Amino acid sequence: MNISFHGIKNAGADFEYRPEHRLVQYKNQKNGRTSTLFIPRGKTFELHCELNNTGTNDLDEFRDILKAFPNRNGRRNVIDFVMDSSYKIVDMKYELKNDICVINGQKFDINHKNYPMFAKIYSLVEKITKRAENNELTYTKNYIGSKNCRDSYASFYNYYRNNPKMAEMTIEKFLDPKRIKETCLMLQSALLLALSDSRR
Repeated sequence: MNISFHGIKNAGADFEYRPEHRLVQYKNQKNGRTSTLFIPRGKTFELHCELNNTGTNDLDEFRDILKAFPNRNGRRNVIDFVMDSSYKIVDMKYELKNDICVINGQKFDINHKNYPMFAKIYSLVEKITKRAENNELTYTKNYIGSKNCRDSYASFYNYYRNNPKMAEMTIEKFLDPKRIKETCLMLQSALLLALSDSRR
């Protein structure tokens, strides 16, 4: 079953909150050596959806963005949006907030020049938030793992190519209406704050 409504379908969202800086050790699978990775405190937001023109012109409004940032899995109407707001340590003395936005795997700068694109992303997040608040985001259990799901969330299945069950667990979390609402509300605030910071 498609998770759909006018203009947008198969919408999902999630976030990660990191309250403290962390050092994480991991083993390099190629050489077997143990390395240390610094993970800064902050938040990461992820948003996924398909756009169409059913009753709206949402897809037409995003054609320029989708042309500039094409989906890597060949899905011409799919947007995978990621925003990371982290606090990096500078000279071991103070923290510097750093905002990064990525559309379909490609980074774009947060500045006044890109404001029109930024405004469209914000409007999309706002629409999805309202649908979540109105309980219009529903899906049947047989959606997870279906061909429609695998097509729409191809990036997830590719990332977990050796563990499709993990991909489906992640997608199921993305599709939780409460999680979508919570993520999108925070993402709206983060987008506005990032744009404000870029003008300083």
